[in-house]
Amino acid sequence: MIRRLHFSVQRRFKLVMLSLLFFTFAMHFALDIFSFSTTVSCPCPSQNHLRTKTHLVQKMPIVRTLQDFSGSNGSSVDGSQMLKTLKISLNVQKKATKRYKGSKLASLFQNPLYNTLMPIIKEEDKLFRVNTEEKFTLKSSGSDEWVSAGMEFVLPTGETASETYPTWLKFHMGINRYELYPRQDPLIPILLKEMSTRRILNSVQKPGGTQLKLLMTFPDYGQALFKPMKQERDQETPPDFFYFSDFERHNAEIAAFHLDRILDFRRIPPVVGRLLNIVKEVRDITTDKKLFKTFYISPGNQDRHHYETFEKFGNQTFLLHLDNGRGFGRHSYDDLSILAPLQQCCRIKKSTLQRLELLGTDPYLLSDVMRESLSADPLPPILSEPHLFALNRRLGLILNAVNQCFQQEGKHKVVYDDLAKIYHDRRL
Repeated sequence: MIRRLHFSVQRRFKLVMLSLLFFTFAMHFALDIFSFSTTVSCPCPSQNHLRTKTHLVQKMPIVRTLQDFSGSNGSSVDGSQMLKTLKISLNVQKKATKRYKGSKLASLFQNPLYNTLMPIIKEEDKLFRVNTEEKFTLKSSGSDEWVSAGMEFVLPTGETASETYPTWLKFHMGINRYELYPRQDPLIPILLKEMSTRRILNSVQKPGGTQLKLLMTFPDYGQALFKPMKQERDQETPPDFFYFSDFERHNAEIAAFHLDRILDFRRIPPVVGRLLNIVKEVRDITTDKKLFKTFYISPGNQDRHHYETFEKFGNQTFLLHLDNGRGFGRHSYDDLSILAPLQQCCRIKKSTLQRLELLGTDPYLLSDVMRESLSADPLPPILSEPHLFALNRRLGLILNAVNQCFQQEGKHKVVYDDLAKIYHDRRL
């Protein structure tokens, strides 16, 4: 009796287990059918769902092929077929992440907005005119720095062919009422290279300002102003610093020149980075005793409380943008008070606005062309990536301020068509 009862219990237990297994199988089968029918019948799948499916379709051939090949050592998969599948899949991904090829900077400078007509340059519009009967000596120029160096040079005059002039003199001869240098000036890269490599004959301290500045003299009678490195590129200005007490940055001077050129203002003299041997190229050759003294710190110039131009042209010329060492201090903070002149006056040149709008689009994104332009400097990287991305953000803030002016005043009152005047003068 006990054996029969035990056998009956075992039999019922087996039947229950088989029933549970069958029920589980039936449930899975029903869920699969329901899921398939729901996917097929959905009339408007979401965009995210489509992206996920497309992404999986692109990824699966590569992964599947590599798994099959690695698992079988290539014995069961045709090698040419595998390479063909890989090539097709990789091409699909390359199209999805297509990047702009070539030089964005060169493409930018070839844009029609960077090839507009300039006013006709008359003789009185030139800063320097060659007088064959007058010789210029450094002592007669009234430059205390040159006199303290105990040197006297004579510059070439008009009796010498202009082709024999040194590069720096050719650059000065090209300065006019409207620009420091032409857009496509071939002298700029030559001048930058010479400033960064030419032998230094003498160095003297230039007085004034907020930090040490050295006036360097080259064998071709040229001179350059040297500002030493004081801060690391990634060292951001503390948030509690008053801007008059901000750091001086060598890379800010370099970056300002490149940004000014990209914006097509061309108001900042050429700046380039250079590594100096302080002992051999400064201390051992200087004749200036003041160079060894202690320097004081005075207020800076972020608010641009004054402006500088060439005296010869009066106010009918462009502004010179000098002393830019306190720029690029904080990439994480945008000082909106700098936009006050634009917001208060609601006035902007048409040519400037068009270039700003162009630099906010591909393939001329401001951060990209700045990165490319700065890469040519001997001391890369000049700006860190956060500073480059901040340029794009700040450009957007400027354009937003212009759009607000449009809403308040009307576009025709805000935009000054400077190009129309140039074309009108050309026709006359």
